[in-house]
Amino acid sequence: MNQHIYTLCIFEYISSPKILIFYSPSNHINLNDFKSIFTNQNFNIKPGTIFSFEFNGLGYNMIVDLQNIIYCVITKIDYPKRLVSECIKELEIQFNSKQNLNSNSKQYFKELQMNSQFTTICKKIYDKYNNPETIDKLVQITNKVNNI
Repeated sequence: MNQHIYTLCIFEYISSPKILIFYSPSNHINLNDFKSIFTNQNFNIKPGTIFSFEFNGLGYNMIVDLQNIIYCVITKIDYPKRLVSECIKELEIQFNSKQNLNSNSKQYFKELQMNSQFTTICKKIYDKYNNPETIDKLVQITNKVNNI
């Protein structure tokens, strides 16, 4: 199977990223490299708007919520934007549903980093969106046409 998604990440951002979740099963993206990309950058992202940029041949796609939590998906550059949007929103919904179960956010983040349950959720999201042919009819049709 081709790799379409490389990393799912959730982080707080002030002047540098504070990583809450970093899921990169292919190890294609190194955590320190990821942090260096975002350190001292002036991102002016409106909450709820998807922001994307290319770096080293990959697509960095993210959305920020009202609590300054950034949900990031790193993909192949040609990965369909409509699927990026769905993936990011699913990551945000899953994260927020788990966060709402715990009223103490700082404790929640510590627990979340150690929590294999959220890693399992990230794996499910990753597996689902890493194989766009199974979830997107347009990708299925394009692949059939390309194979003719």
